[in-house]
Amino acid sequence: MKNLKRMKSMLLLSLAICFLFAGCQQSFLDEPQDETGLVLKKGKKITVDPSDLYGDLWVIQRNLKGIPQLYPLEYSVEYQDVVKEGIIDVTIPFLTASITTPEGDVIVPEGGGFPEWDDVPLLYDSEGEVYEVVGENVQEIEMGRLNLIRSGPEVLDRRLEEVIKNFGDGTVSEVIRDYCGRLFMVRTDAALAQEIEDKPIDSPLENLAIYKELLTNGFQGRLSFLVDNFKMKGRLDNISDWSQSEKGVEFMTLEEKQLFVANVCAACVGAGSDKTGFLTIDEICYLNEFMGIPGDECFYPVITKTVRTLNKTNKNQETVVKKYIDLSAFMYTRQKFWKTFVTIRTIDDSTDPWTYKDLGTYTIHKILKGNAAELDVLLGTYRYTIDVPYKKKMVGFTNQADDYVQALELIHGNEEFMVWQMPNVDRSSSPFSYTAEEESHGNRPEGKGDDEELSTDDSGSGSTGSIGSRGGGRRGRR
Repeated sequence: MKNLKRMKSMLLLSLAICFLFAGCQQSFLDEPQDETGLVLKKGKKITVDPSDLYGDLWVIQRNLKGIPQLYPLEYSVEYQDVVKEGIIDVTIPFLTASITTPEGDVIVPEGGGFPEWDDVPLLYDSEGEVYEVVGENVQEIEMGRLNLIRSGPEVLDRRLEEVIKNFGDGTVSEVIRDYCGRLFMVRTDAALAQEIEDKPIDSPLENLAIYKELLTNGFQGRLSFLVDNFKMKGRLDNISDWSQSEKGVEFMTLEEKQLFVANVCAACVGAGSDKTGFLTIDEICYLNEFMGIPGDECFYPVITKTVRTLNKTNKNQETVVKKYIDLSAFMYTRQKFWKTFVTIRTIDDSTDPWTYKDLGTYTIHKILKGNAAELDVLLGTYRYTIDVPYKKKMVGFTNQADDYVQALELIHGNEEFMVWQMPNVDRSSSPFSYTAEEESHGNRPEGKGDDEELSTDDSGSGSTGSIGSRGGGRRGRR
């Protein structure tokens, strides 16, 4: 009997220890993770070095097409008592200050710049790795909200499916582009009667999903319904004669379609990025690289570049082929902003109840140039971040995407006091209906498990707004 009691006591003690260990383990898992802790899916956390996923995101020297300028660096390293020699192609980073490395002094202008061609070898050791002092004096890139692409291709696929469902729910009569170039759903009269309002595609992830699809397939893939059903029309944003009628995408030449796709894609990047700050060519080039653009299929011509690399295991010289979208034919001016109008208004409290009083109608271009007399009623100061737009290639594309960020911040940050003047539209009926195939999720509750996306900020950029401090100028990147 005593042995039986002793066995029961030991069993209870063992169970208690197990529960205590489990509780401690759960407590540990619930502890806040440091900045290297990456949440992959709900309830599943691993600790990784973000550089293992992305590498060091630095501003590097590129040409107007966005292709990195590479330096042929000779290397010499001993491996298994044998000296291995060869040539690798290395990038040229932007230095924030002059530095001294073990190889010598590298001088750049005050405020930073790219080193002279002959000074590039001084930045790298014998294996092609930058010295620590170099890494401490480079201009790093903050991807901001564009980090949403970490969510993975399957998440973008689901978001593209959501986009198609939104257009095919029977409430959309036309598809146009709004003041900052986004795809915009014009509701039918019947939908308006049900208080379903006109709406742009404002989700950052949905815009990035559209971006990837258009650069891959244009309007010939999963977004073909925009042309086939909605007969979407548009103007090329660089057109000099804006009095010309909009042209249906189906009637555009291949070159016009490519330019139009680029115009829409620039808007998608603007909507997918932070609403404040400004976009750079490096951000967009890294975005393409992370998304695998261009892949096996691309709506644009592709530039291939053979890059010599160092095999870290056997120290042999190897080659890889890098691919880049060829935007050689891309051109951009601000014609769209010259012809996009907004009305500035204020509250007229002399009436009971109060009403809005229009102060004037201006082009977005005039407002962003600071030439609207009623700017003092706005809740912030807004300007183009680039005074004179570049007109060609990837630099021009970056300029256009950045312009769209500024337009979005301008109108969205003052949505109560600025009203976009929509074009005339047809609200009679919806030409497109779409029902997604049912997916089997077993007994998993909705919104749980594998469908749970990476924990990121995917708040709609057009549904809620951040308001600048009064008279405080442009706000910094969040």
